[in-house]
Amino acid sequence: MSRVKVAVLLGATAAIVLRSLAAFEPSEGVELRDLKMEAWNCSSKDEGTAQSREARERNRMKNRWSVNLSGFAVEYVDTASFLKNIHPVMKIEVLK
Repeated sequence: MSRVKVAVLLGATAAIVLRSLAAFEPSEGVELRDLKMEAWNCSSKDEGTAQSREARERNRMKNRWSVNLSGFAVEYVDTASFLKNIHPVMKIEVLK
């Protein structure tokens, strides 16, 4: 193929690609508050739509409710205190 034919072919391909990209209209963002959740029965079906026993069990494990951690106290520690406390467990050398 000659260089001219290759250049024309590449130019035509680029024009087709750019035209197809321009044809895409940006989606108008769907606001979460506008979604109707009544038809979504996800929270009442822990197994989802799985057909096999193994898949239903896996979905039950994935869709379990989160653990309430509000009763646990979390203390603030700086990096040096953290490394000092974790040192015996992780065998990290304490920075001096």
